[in-house]
Amino acid sequence: MTRRVVVSGGAGFLGSHLCESLLARGDEVVAIDNLITGRLENIAHLFGQPGFVFQRHDVSNHVHVPGDVDAVMHLASPASPKDFTEIPIQILKVGSLGTHNLLGLAKDKRARFFLASTSEVYGDPLVHPQPETYWGNVNPIGPRGVYDEAKRFGEAMVMAYHRHHGVDVRIVRIFNTYGPRMRPDDGRVVSNLLTQALAGKPLTVYGDGSQTRSFCYVDDEIRGFLALLDSDHVGRVELGDRVRAAAGRRSDPASPRHHAGAPAAALGAGGGAARRPGSHGRVVPGVGVSESVAAVIVSYNVRELLLRCIAALREDGVDEIIVVDNQSRDGSADAVRRNDPEVAVYETGRNLGFGGGVNYGVARLSPSVTSILVVNPDVVVEPGSTKALVQLLEGQPDVGLVAPLIETPEGQLYPNARTFPNLLDATGHAFLHFVWPSNPFSRRYKMLDWDHATAADVDWVAGTHFLIRRVAWDAVGGFDEDFFMYLEDVDLCWRLRQAGWRVRYEPASRVVHDIGRSTDQTPYRMILAHHQSLYRYVSKTWTGRRRGLLPVAAAAVALRTVLAMVQRAVRGRPHAAP
Repeated sequence: MTRRVVVSGGAGFLGSHLCESLLARGDEVVAIDNLITGRLENIAHLFGQPGFVFQRHDVSNHVHVPGDVDAVMHLASPASPKDFTEIPIQILKVGSLGTHNLLGLAKDKRARFFLASTSEVYGDPLVHPQPETYWGNVNPIGPRGVYDEAKRFGEAMVMAYHRHHGVDVRIVRIFNTYGPRMRPDDGRVVSNLLTQALAGKPLTVYGDGSQTRSFCYVDDEIRGFLALLDSDHVGRVELGDRVRAAAGRRSDPASPRHHAGAPAAALGAGGGAARRPGSHGRVVPGVGVSESVAAVIVSYNVRELLLRCIAALREDGVDEIIVVDNQSRDGSADAVRRNDPEVAVYETGRNLGFGGGVNYGVARLSPSVTSILVVNPDVVVEPGSTKALVQLLEGQPDVGLVAPLIETPEGQLYPNARTFPNLLDATGHAFLHFVWPSNPFSRRYKMLDWDHATAADVDWVAGTHFLIRRVAWDAVGGFDEDFFMYLEDVDLCWRLRQAGWRVRYEPASRVVHDIGRSTDQTPYRMILAHHQSLYRYVSKTWTGRRRGLLPVAAAAVALRTVLAMVQRAVRGRPHAAP
């Protein structure tokens, strides 16, 4: 029976092997990793395989996985001794908050939960070997305490969810495991010896050499994982701790002794629990920006601008592009197919609106896409813009969406960074903008007095052009399709921020926007759509006592709709921007 399994830490050493084994036996896998220590190279060969999905996400933040889930396997955690001093806070968070978030996912999905714990829960044990009845000897304030206590807390939370909520749980305590895809610099016994041997250096044994370690090859470890997952056993078990080899004391790395270098082939043959690797460790190409980012363009009767937009994206290194054509009559779809056959063109047969069109396109992206570039067809991307946005997402894992500086073809700034307006500013902007565009209410709302050359977190950015993490997109469900046009971007950013994601403005990325070329084709319909969206946003976000003002807001929106249509008829120009 095919099962759907979520694997946190899926791009790590053990996680990547687990994903392989699950797929090999016919399961579907959703691998989640923020890549703080995991590597895309570990799972690059899995992209494109049926049933495999990768989400780049930190499970210390809220975890959302759409659809059914049968099992949640929590392997995410930096585990190298060098990580204990370099990223201690992240270790504590993923062991506590990450475990809590994934247990919540398992509870909601009625899925089995599997925690990858560690022998480190025993600390510096006073009993050798450690039976599962031994409680340990942990120093909570020492440098290893961040890892030891995070795992101990994780085990306690798993059992609390089992006892209080009835979650079906498994805990595996892992001892020393080795094999392909280990980090060569992680500071552990096997990787240290292999690295030294391959470099022709003397092998280091810590302490007096009499201390013991257990060693388990990764294939055996993963078989144990799956056996426990499939079993009826609830609670914890140990894997790989019964046969031990002398290796040096874990807790005292002082006074190393050096021995003559040994050939690499001889390593791993000493302990009874170790066995030589088979034909593993094939080299796979790295995954570049072009393979992880895809652009979605929603187009309506702007053929030449659309072709120009696609050409600019190609020059900027975007390989996967989807065009959703909202029933254009100017031959846009056929023109794109002739001009760039690699672009995926979808003709909807009706006008889905902007948000609906983007949702339609995102649903057709390949599983390997981890970041979505939403692009208006009347935008030209300047060289290097996409890379700047991607680098920001890679460097700041809690940023869900990032957007560039936008200019008009005349070189004027389009205020892309904006605030969520309070009631006073919203009212002032709504009515004074017609006759006094530079009024103080509009200036605050559009942040016109702020330095737009400065990168910063902001309330919201325009849907003209932005890059969003796919996991953030999935977490909030994409655009609300009840916004046909306008304010779907405000609503998206509002929901992202409610879900704990940051929204970022990055002027190192720049695009040129030929404003209004699609919407001006049906101006009065767009005016009506704009104000319908305005009222929908108000009705969604006003809470408490403000909801009593909704009838007043409805009347104000109706009045503004009339004024906007009069302005269009008299002046023959687009209505005021939202």
